[in-house]
Amino acid sequence: PWALLQSLRKAAGARGVEYIGQEVVGLSRATGVNISSVDLADGSSISAGVVVNAAGAWGGHIVSMCGPDVTPLPVAPRKRCMWLFRAGAESASNRMPCPPDNTPLTVDPSGVYFRSEGVGGRFVCGVSPRPENDLDSELSDLRNVDDELFEETIWPALASRAPALESLRVESS
Repeated sequence: PWALLQSLRKAAGARGVEYIGQEVVGLSRATGVNISSVDLADGSSISAGVVVNAAGAWGGHIVSMCGPDVTPLPVAPRKRCMWLFRAGAESASNRMPCPPDNTPLTVDPSGVYFRSEGVGGRFVCGVSPRPENDLDSELSDLRNVDDELFEETIWPALASRAPALESLRVESS
């Protein structure tokens, strides 16, 4: 995905698109509903004929800058943690069948999910938080991985669903 994004950015640049690495802090509207300029964190302002909201999880915040008379966009950043792991070598010696390299997305009744990631016994896994714990997040919250969630919730569910995964080894999170 990163290489594709860089290719698209390069192609857009060749067509005259300029990327400005600044945070948007405000939007100014002309008469009617059109946005006329974008205000940036460094204090500068850019005139705009068209504005595309590509802020992802922060898209709702960008729309709120348009003013109270604009319908809110119900999008907000939410914390999700995922882990990449490899099924342990002990699986073969214990004769526990390891899920195959083409394992589709498998969702346990607990909400824990996993699927294969490439070859060689690699998998990704995670779980969505319970609704009462699924709160909007700040950027600083999103940078911290909840390893306790893996140890206490995900790993036991994986080991129960596929006993060969009891001896997994986390590669990244």
